[in-house]
Amino acid sequence: MYYINHKYDIALDNYKQALRIGLKILPADNDELIFVYKNIDQIYFMSKITNSTDHLLETNCFTSLTYSTIADIFNEMNNYGKALVYYQNAYHTEMRMTPPNLEHIKAYKNNMNTMKNKTSYFSRKKIIQLMYTIYEYLFNAG
Repeated sequence: MYYINHKYDIALDNYKQALRIGLKILPADNDELIFVYKNIDQIYFMSKITNSTDHLLETNCFTSLTYSTIADIFNEMNNYGKALVYYQNAYHTEMRMTPPNLEHIKAYKNNMNTMKNKTSYFSRKKIIQLMYTIYEYLFNAG
């Protein structure tokens, strides 16, 4: 119950107590204790994940590769404006690294230029479509 509610400290204490009781009756390598060992292992694992993700969320500490991956996803979704923002974040994050990875910087610059070209192309295309719609409306109205 404590495990499900993410109260890992209490759950760990309970499983350790169960292990102590079990070890009084059974040998340490008994098959009936396997589930207790696995649950203790799982609690340690989950508590470490929770601690690391909490820290990541508190510090907002993303790597340039994280930003780049998010940008790639937006690029695949044809959301070039957001992709550009995340590529810029990746670039600036990598520039703050000591030493910065020059290959990543080059890739981020290339990706930023590509996104700028795509956004300007699609912006022009939308304007042309809008002008054509207005022309068609005026031509058919007259």
